[in-house]
Amino acid sequence: MQNINGRLKIRLRRHRLGASILGILFFVSCTQPKLIGHWKLQGDSRDYSGMGNDGINHGVDLSSGAEGRFSGDSAYIEIGDNERLRLDKDFSISAWVRVDAGARVGGDIVNKFDVDTRKGVNFHILSSSSAYNGPSDVRNLFFGIDDARDGEWIDCGRPLATNNLVSAFLVHDNQLYAMMTGATDPGKAMAMYRYEGDGKWKDCGRPSNDPNTQSIMSAVVYNGQIYVGTGKWDYVEQQTAGTAAGVYRYLGGTSWEPYGKFPPGKKRIHSISIYKGTLYANDDQGEVYSYDTNSANWKLEFKKQTYKFISSSVFGDDLYYGSDSTIFRLDKNGHWDTVGNFNSRNISQTHTFETYQGQLYAGTWPNGYIMRYAGDTSWVNCGWLGTDDATLAKQEAARAGLPVHRNEIQELIVYNGKMYAGVIPKGEVWRYDGGQKNKLIKRLVNNPYYSISEHNTWCRVPSMAIYQGRLYAGTGTARAFPADTQHIETGKVYSWQTGQAVSYDKDLGTEWRHVTAVREKDQMKLYVDGKQVSSSVLNKSPDFSLSNNRPLMIGFGTQNYFKGSMKDVRIYSGALSGSSIEKMYNESK
Repeated sequence: MQNINGRLKIRLRRHRLGASILGILFFVSCTQPKLIGHWKLQGDSRDYSGMGNDGINHGVDLSSGAEGRFSGDSAYIEIGDNERLRLDKDFSISAWVRVDAGARVGGDIVNKFDVDTRKGVNFHILSSSSAYNGPSDVRNLFFGIDDARDGEWIDCGRPLATNNLVSAFLVHDNQLYAMMTGATDPGKAMAMYRYEGDGKWKDCGRPSNDPNTQSIMSAVVYNGQIYVGTGKWDYVEQQTAGTAAGVYRYLGGTSWEPYGKFPPGKKRIHSISIYKGTLYANDDQGEVYSYDTNSANWKLEFKKQTYKFISSSVFGDDLYYGSDSTIFRLDKNGHWDTVGNFNSRNISQTHTFETYQGQLYAGTWPNGYIMRYAGDTSWVNCGWLGTDDATLAKQEAARAGLPVHRNEIQELIVYNGKMYAGVIPKGEVWRYDGGQKNKLIKRLVNNPYYSISEHNTWCRVPSMAIYQGRLYAGTGTARAFPADTQHIETGKVYSWQTGQAVSYDKDLGTEWRHVTAVREKDQMKLYVDGKQVSSSVLNKSPDFSLSNNRPLMIGFGTQNYFKGSMKDVRIYSGALSGSSIEKMYNESK
């Protein structure tokens, strides 16, 4: 009897052990990331995950059978919305991407974002660009989610105590750089500073020792190095003689060198762009130059003396220039033409360009209008920004005997699914909400001396950049006068986050790279070629609702059409581990 009872107890223990093991295996299988979408893009846009999420091909060249070729102007894959692709919990996205060479605004890898509700996912390539300039030829990686959550603005300090304006930013090789204008000590004016964190900035030297040239006006990253254009920011003082503007290359530390010999007598190098692998620079006196590598000097490309060139940018295969009231274009065939004139709209200056949802936008003065390019010579008015109270604006203008709107959009930038603007005269950041809807986000300069009729009291947000997943904004006074004692928040840098985001701030280059974005509870991670390269932690509740009914798109979204090649796009419900991502990379390369 004892033997029988013993055998029964052993069998019972074995049964319980087996049930426990089965339970553990069942739990693990239920919690392991599950492949819910797999688009090889090797001859078709079918979903190979078995989940039935086949894509609709909108012009992607799949004829090679090895990869999808995205043209950068209209091609993308569309997958209809369904419950499996809502990505409301932990998820992972991976793809092999190869970005085409050349400077242009970055393109979306995978996007499922509702711009109206600000809910969803953004995963794209972006380029460092600031204010008046075209995009740098770098390809950084961005991953963001949002549930219409606005974070707090953080004071990141003043790079130089006596400087009153941050003229431009650059993100280069995992570093954020800020460009300065004047200083009470002329020997410290026109310097570049690198952000060290916690409100601290490191002096990276002056491009030129010319005491009359007080400002860095423009900046880009080109062929892995920083280039800046100099001048005199103040629009009154720049008319006087003595300025010797030029283009300079940063050599590291505090060292700089002239980049070629720029024609004498130039007051400002107002913007720099990279087009077809060549550096272009324009003054504000109606001339555009390109750098000639054979002569190591600057060659005149275009001249319109009755116009003042202010801004430039690459859009599609063409280079655009904003002047007093006219938009000029250098097309891919080398022809210059006029693609817009704003005289009839009471617009006298175009200060910035940005690409948003695959379309070109411009920021203007003096009505603070955002203008969208609609082809040929047509531009659509997308509303005005610059004061949060239209009635107050009318009252101020009436008292001063001025037009109602006295606003200038100096900067446009796309951040985590939406486009934002830096605005004068009250030093504000606004958000574009589509149509003619715009919303004030933050007044960064609380100026007790502001008067609509006194330009010297106006304040700016002339520069913005995306770094470490956050939006950075620089402030300034209208004329950038240096001062020993600061009374308002000018010459400072602030950062902000909407939703949660993470970025990889090094150039991906133009070779094949395996990129992975992971959302795991309150953490977001980026992997490149199987290695984790960046992460961020949400400080508040991670219970974002990302669910929306928009289609999931490969190669297009809130940023721009992707230009390059893509293959093996995968989406998992659940967070992939680092070892799983490394294994996937090694097995698929």
